Amino acid sequence: MKPSGPNLPAGDWIYFGIKSGVDSVNLWGFYAIGGNVRRLNVLTGDTKLSDAHIYLTEAEIALNFLLYDPAMVPLIECHGPGFELCTHITQNIKRATETPQDALGQIAVSGMKAALDAFDIILRNTLAFVPAYCVTPKGILSSAKLVNNAEEMFSAANLARMSKIAVTDVQAAGRCLAFNLPTSSGFHIIRSLEAVVVDYIVRKTGAKPPKRDLGAYVDVLKKEKASDDVVFLIDQIRRLHRNPLMHPEDVLNADEAMDLFLLCRSAINTTLADMESKRLFEAKEEKAITVPNGSGEPAIPSRV
Repeated sequence: MKPSGPNLPAGDWIYFGIKSGVDSVNLWGFYAIGGNVRRLNVLTGDTKLSDAHIYLTEAEIALNFLLYDPAMVPLIECHGPGFELCTHITQNIKRATETPQDALGQIAVSGMKAALDAFDIILRNTLAFVPAYCVTPKGILSSAKLVNNAEEMFSAANLARMSKIAVTDVQAAGRCLAFNLPTSSGFHIIRSLEAVVVDYIVRKTGAKPPKRDLGAYVDVLKKEKASDDVVFLIDQIRRLHRNPLMHPEDVLNADEAMDLFLLCRSAINTTLADMESKRLFEAKEEKAITVPNGSGEPAIPSRV
């Protein structure tokens, strides 16, 4: 059901609910829903049913969306009192359709407002414990971009040159950075870099490197005359970040994770530029990293 009307602009609902594991919630939507349901309080026993109809209809639409729409935050505890309130609203909408000139009546108003008060108490207590969190920005990086589109830190041209594995790990690194999982972010962004480096080696040599670690990759890159910038950046990341990150006792803080995130972005862009200059993207495309047992996860390279 898609609500409409002057008090519920369509734009307030489009990004309102939860469509995936993590999604943004438009807080104005809660305000709009609350306003349309609580406006029932302006009705009196003397209100004509024809005048009450718009209030009742908008409250019914908002309440049904709040309680039953699959895209909405689940509020299971509110279903009972919400259904009771909906029953009163629906009965009076039927009356407004059949006898619009009649008054709403004090009995109908009292029953509806009692149901509204009960629903209001349950809703207030339920919302206090809804697992809603605010994702704080990381430096100048947008929280929304980190959560939903971290790969957009690369140009469209470079994204087209990156393997699906590399892009997936960039996205995972962005989410981890947004949700204050700095060590996990570092792990994923280095995996993305390694996927790009392996792709470089495969395209240049026609074979995957015999050993899976950045140290071995750096040796191959030197042998294959990769640019000095590529070799320097990847070796720096290997020495200062990648190897320490593999030790359980070593963790990254938020600042270190953001530094590594941006450093790997630079290294990936530099590597892709070198591949382009050597016309490696004109070679036949091959998988850089195998996906074992159909698990959907790339093989995890071993530590140097």
